[in-house]
Amino acid sequence: MPGKVMEQNILSAITWHMQDNQGIRPSQHGFLKGRSFLTILISYYDKLARLVDEGKAVDVVYLDFDGQTQRVIVSAVAFSWWLVTSGIPRGSVLEPALFNIFINYVDEGIKCNLRQFADNTKLGHSVDLLEDRKALQRDLNKLDQWGQANFMRLTVKCQVLHMFHNHHMQHYRFGEEWLGSFPSEKDLGMLLNIWLNMSQQCAQVAKKANGILVCISNHVASRSRAVIVPLYSALVRLHLESCAQFWAPHYKKDIEMLECVRKRAMELLKGLEHKSDEEWLRELRLFSLEKRRLKGRPYHSLQLPEMELKQGGD
Repeated sequence: MPGKVMEQNILSAITWHMQDNQGIRPSQHGFLKGRSFLTILISYYDKLARLVDEGKAVDVVYLDFDGQTQRVIVSAVAFSWWLVTSGIPRGSVLEPALFNIFINYVDEGIKCNLRQFADNTKLGHSVDLLEDRKALQRDLNKLDQWGQANFMRLTVKCQVLHMFHNHHMQHYRFGEEWLGSFPSEKDLGMLLNIWLNMSQQCAQVAKKANGILVCISNHVASRSRAVIVPLYSALVRLHLESCAQFWAPHYKKDIEMLECVRKRAMELLKGLEHKSDEEWLRELRLFSLEKRRLKGRPYHSLQLPEMELKQGGD
């Protein structure tokens, strides 16, 4: 316990020093105050969406760190090296911060749009021109060289996502590996496709929330308000609203699909069977999912411009 307390004090000093001197580069969003997986998703894909809206083709390569080893030393006795299955070393409150510092300059000299959430790395660029495609390949070569020089092997997660392509797609290489392409990719839990359409993500969220709802229905005997409403709020609505500022549905069918999950949860309650949806919400003092999403948008619309300003328009 004293060791953890000391590590926490050291972490606080490191964090204060790095943020005060803006030591961590703007491309990193992991383990930093004021940045999160939501800020990286919105800021990164907003830029890509603008390019797609202009009719431009965009290529995104998803990368991850892999193949590191670590060992424990106790009283000068060193244990054997073990392969780290995650890109971020585990076992200490300091290690995520030290990992950020170690990979801090991975984007140095990179011309394309690179963002990281801890070890999750993505590199994207508009590729309408041949020179743009060559620039993306050069940046992939630089990342591979950085990984070899620093003994931090980068691996390709899903290969390449070609967005809004109406012409022959470019083939890229990472190290000795030629990269293929896929029509969709999961990025930080969000399911994205080549058209940046969120219908697949909405379906995935609804499926998971419905599965949890079935478990509640099958394993919870009580149908009282005091039991069902807290379970819905903590277990079901959590999935329906996680990162909703990023993937919020725009099509009527997607909005209705998510609202159907909420209605099924309300149908578990006794005493509300013959009431309308509006009466349910009023009786339970709840809002529809659509209204809750609208309430959450102003906060994030104020936070993101400030973050982009700190990044210097990068």
